[in-house]
Amino acid sequence: MSFFLNNCFGMKYQSLFFYPVQFSEKHGFKLFIILLVCIAIAILSMSFIRIDDNVDMSLPSNHPYLLQQIQLQKGIPDAGYIKILLKSKSNDLHLIYDTISIMTSELQDLTDVQEVISAATIKDIKVRDNEIIILPIIQNAVENPNTIESTINHDGLFRKFLKSKNLESHCIHVFLDNSKPVKKIVTMLNNHSQSSSDIEIFYFGYPILNYELQNSILLDLSIVGTLALIALFVIQLWITKKIVLAFILLLNSLIPSILIIPFFIILDLPIQTNTILIPVIIFTISTSYSIHLFRYWNSSVLNNYSTTMSDSIEIIILTGITTLIGFGLLCFSTFQALSKFGAALVIGIFISILISMFILPYFLSQFVQLKTEQKALRNPRIPLVIWICLMIFLLAGSILISPDFRIERIFKKGTTISDQIARFNNEDMGLNQLNLYINSGKEYGIVDIDFYKNLNLFLQKIAEDKYTNEILSIVDLINWFEGKMAGTHLPRTPESDEKLGENIEFLYNNSSGITLKTFINIDYSQIRILITYNISESANKLAYNAYNEYISKIRSLQATFLPQSELVILGNYEEHKIKARIAITEQIYGSIVFIVIIFMIGLIKFKSFKLSILFLIPLFCGISAYLGIMGWLNIPLNGISALALMSILGISCDDAMHFLVCFTKQNKIFTLEQKLVQVQTQSGRPILETTLLLIFGFSALLFSKYWLVTQIGILTAVGLGAGTFTSYFILPRFIKLFFNTQEIQ
Repeated sequence: MSFFLNNCFGMKYQSLFFYPVQFSEKHGFKLFIILLVCIAIAILSMSFIRIDDNVDMSLPSNHPYLLQQIQLQKGIPDAGYIKILLKSKSNDLHLIYDTISIMTSELQDLTDVQEVISAATIKDIKVRDNEIIILPIIQNAVENPNTIESTINHDGLFRKFLKSKNLESHCIHVFLDNSKPVKKIVTMLNNHSQSSSDIEIFYFGYPILNYELQNSILLDLSIVGTLALIALFVIQLWITKKIVLAFILLLNSLIPSILIIPFFIILDLPIQTNTILIPVIIFTISTSYSIHLFRYWNSSVLNNYSTTMSDSIEIIILTGITTLIGFGLLCFSTFQALSKFGAALVIGIFISILISMFILPYFLSQFVQLKTEQKALRNPRIPLVIWICLMIFLLAGSILISPDFRIERIFKKGTTISDQIARFNNEDMGLNQLNLYINSGKEYGIVDIDFYKNLNLFLQKIAEDKYTNEILSIVDLINWFEGKMAGTHLPRTPESDEKLGENIEFLYNNSSGITLKTFINIDYSQIRILITYNISESANKLAYNAYNEYISKIRSLQATFLPQSELVILGNYEEHKIKARIAITEQIYGSIVFIVIIFMIGLIKFKSFKLSILFLIPLFCGISAYLGIMGWLNIPLNGISALALMSILGISCDDAMHFLVCFTKQNKIFTLEQKLVQVQTQSGRPILETTLLLIFGFSALLFSKYWLVTQIGILTAVGLGAGTFTSYFILPRFIKLFFNTQEIQ
């Protein structure tokens, strides 16, 4: 590195940190030109970044849940399910069924649509003279709609598949091979909704949710980023009192956020709800380095690069190391997406440190010649008792923390997708989905009348549960078909293995409008049951407990009625719960490792066990505030909210490092009280200013439309504020409590 810089820029370097002792305008201009080229490359690479349509990070590739999911979906395809509800304000049945026919035809014409179930596809079965006749219930778009409505309402299977839970809306079920046709489906549904003022269309499914995230994520990033940019510029202008200075500091903060863009491509890091935080975090942290370097430059007698770096190089590198370690622990996550998230932050923060060290002093020396006045801060006395009471209050809130993985908590109320979710939930009384895969354990194991009857009882018991909204399975279709063969609308259970096998074989090979391939595998050994359930009205902890109670009951019923079979439960809530459990466990271990490393850094730097312990106090206060605010504000615990903890770990100890390094550099002739006054006078302003910038930077996340992103902004801002409060107001009291003047000298 020294050889490269000496030959390229003519700089002379000394010491381990390679900071230049000679720096001219020519050298700075060369660096500036290289920086402009890098910025141009970064901007051009933006078009190559992919936008991922996943709601959350993927599970580790070797996780049993994911392996089960892949294996099961090989037998029974399940790439996505969308449910569409249609409702006429004037109850115009003719218009409803005409629209259903048109929409069904359009959906069937789309590639990668596995199956469409609607009134236009389901067929009625009648037996005449021992001959089975299959007739569509909608034979053409202009037939009497009252006849269709009567047929649906009097037939249990039709009513279950073609009506919403409250029987006020008509349903279309869409099963997908992959997510490619989702955009066309959404466009088609919106066009139909706009073309008729009488027809209301509600639709939902995880492919829809992923599409909405993908479609709005860049706009959300633009809004959050712009707000952070404006807020930090205004604060920097207030701090510096000069537009040129504020612009230089803002530019220094913005450049690392731009230069991180190519690494999205290098790391194959898509734009998701969590990765949009990367530029905001880098931008905000870069601002803190800018302010500290500006204060060192402003207090320097010569206002030159060498003097500024001599004064600040040690503290900048030490705080940079602690921040890099905090976010670097994410690189060891078993989640590939979280690991890449940590790698991108480490790279971005490292770039930020380099830009602050080599470029910012050049800008300051070239464009700003006058020093700004730096007034001493007052040192208010905060009673230690008040701080202890505040910590106890915050920690008490931690007992209220509860997990929550409900779909409704992804988006804020009042957004378009949130309104769509609420309306759909009101119409169909349940959003969350479960896929139950029941493996009989042998080929053609389903064609066993005893197994089938027990399966029937198993599903009846689940249907009676208060949380169950709807169950779709082959049992409905087979019992319906048996009833039709007996000449009745009422469902009947086949009486023998032979009869059951004939029914399955007929329905598997003949189109009734509901394809058995969606619910059964090719060798009749395994079935899939689709369940929608509703826990939305419960509070966080109640919802989590209700879900666990619901799953426990399903497993208990399986052990009672189908003890010889294997049950695998897949679903959105189950998957998010597993992801959150892994992410939270990893970050608890990561926090412990970080605290140990930071303590060792304190021992090496301060050569004092007591100071190393005091170094950790702001960190513990930031964690306490994080846990307490989660409980008191009812912020749920999940994998995304745990990211805020790593931000607090990586940044909250920086102020303590600034304070203690400044403290250890004070003149030995000073008394302990004089040293503390000097430290608060010299480092107090940059500590408070940088924290103010960090709080406002992360507060920009409050304006995100995603509740998951907003909660990270709240938790990080409060955690950092608590850490700074402790560093500036409480650390001096602990130092006086545990040290005397003789020990310090």
